[in-house]
Parts: sequence; C-alpha cells; structure tokens
Amino acid sequence: KGSKVYVEGKLQTRKWQDKSGADRYTTEVVVSGFNGTLQMLDRRDDVGGASQQSAPAPRAAAPAADPITPVDNSGFDDDIPF
Repeated sequence: KGSKVYVEGKLQTRKWQDKSGADRYTTEVVVSGFNGTLQMLDRRDDVGGASQQSAPAPRAAAPAADPITPVDNSGFDDDIPF
C-alpha cells in the first residue's frame, strides 16, 4: 500500500536523544534548493474524487518512463571561499 514517489535532494543525518537519553540517528532526504525534486509517480483512479497530486517542484522533472541521466559535477567547486 502507498504511492510511488521520485525524490531528488540531499541526504542529511541528524543525531538526537530519545526519552530514555539514548542517542538516536535519523537520515532524511532534504528536498529544497538547487536540484530538489519531489514527484508522485502513481496515478490514482478517479474513484471518490481522488486524483494525482504532486508537490511543487523547483524545476521541471523528467517523465517517470525516461531514464535518469547522471549530472556532471566535475567542474563543481565546493570549497568554502574563506
């Protein structure tokens, strides 16, 4: 049960403590900023007024049937300038 989604973003791991004080870790996909995308891939039947809904994407996403082309980041400089 559930819906298929396409998610593109940045992985982020957080450390937190539960009620007993034990360290816990959570890994999340952050969908914001440059290249962040969330797209619903399943279409629901029009039973009961339900229809396909998707979150607004900051850029156009490729159709689900198209293969995903890797991005060339060889020229990307992620050093902090100071």
